[in-house]
Amino acid sequence: MLASLHAPQSDGGLIAAGYAMFFGGLLMMGARLGDRYGHRRTILVSLAVFAAGSAVAATSSSVVALTAGRCLQGAAAAVSVPSALRLLTTITAEGAARRQAIAAWSAAGAAAGATGFVAGGIITELANWRLVFWAFIPGAAVLGAVIAATVHPYGDSEPVRSLNLAASAALTGAVMALVVGCTVITQSAWAAVGAAALGLCAVLTVAFVLIDRNAAAPLLPRQLVGRPTLRQGALGGFLNTSTTSSAVTLVTLYLRNTRHRTPLEAAATLLPLSLAAIAGSWLSATGLTVIAAGDTALIASAGSGWGVPLCAAACGVGIGLSSVAATAWGPTSVHAGVVAHPASSTPPPR
Repeated sequence: MLASLHAPQSDGGLIAAGYAMFFGGLLMMGARLGDRYGHRRTILVSLAVFAAGSAVAATSSSVVALTAGRCLQGAAAAVSVPSALRLLTTITAEGAARRQAIAAWSAAGAAAGATGFVAGGIITELANWRLVFWAFIPGAAVLGAVIAATVHPYGDSEPVRSLNLAASAALTGAVMALVVGCTVITQSAWAAVGAAALGLCAVLTVAFVLIDRNAAAPLLPRQLVGRPTLRQGALGGFLNTSTTSSAVTLVTLYLRNTRHRTPLEAAATLLPLSLAAIAGSWLSATGLTVIAAGDTALIASAGSGWGVPLCAAACGVGIGLSSVAATAWGPTSVHAGVVAHPASSTPPPR
């Protein structure tokens, strides 16, 4: 992408950080929007925004335009993910059916995340990177049509809740400042800006805690934060993502820039990650240990021809294992700080 836009390698961090900044920053706000305006409606709108962001990225002629498209995609994903999970837990009965649905949700996410590295390389090699973004548009349209046809709009009739805009703005700003700070602080010309952003993150985090604690409709009510299952699930999800996504991204850059592999060759090298993630999703929960072993071995064997795919396979198994377990740890009947009504009391899906 950078080569076709005649941009330096240093701009790659901006493109990657744009999506992460808006996705992480708006995730809590997206959950509250779903509670306020209905989860079905929120997903449909977010799919339209995601398609628009994909069109901007696909037609971009500069890094700025490409980053703007990725930011739109990140914002749309942040709004849709909480509502999608909420609908999933609403239309399934509590117990075995819901646990199976959560496991399938987690497995699909792990498999999709791991497969993206391979699919992106294949498409880039055989066609063009812009085709990746163009493909999102009909995909979003089909998904929106399926949701509109099969999901009953009962989520849109939930009681109206306060958006708690002050706390949402503080939390969103804190996450965005954290992402920007960590992205630019390693560049000598931007080190001061990165340090200032991290300092701003600390200030906004404190402000969020104070504002949310005194809000009538807090984003993180004390009784919710106090749940051990929520803390364990959040920690598991954090460790799972931070130890896999970052490592595989670095490996991708290493294969392309240092080993001078073509996109197709890099995709083939990471194919074991995708296959193992799918297989690992159906196994038991020892994923973080497997990921740790894979990351450790990757450091020592990165120069070996077989080292990267073998370690990638180990990490893929770990992703599949730990993502299912981490999601299952978290509470599935609580949202927006209140206990949800039992699934049996809601209208069935169409």
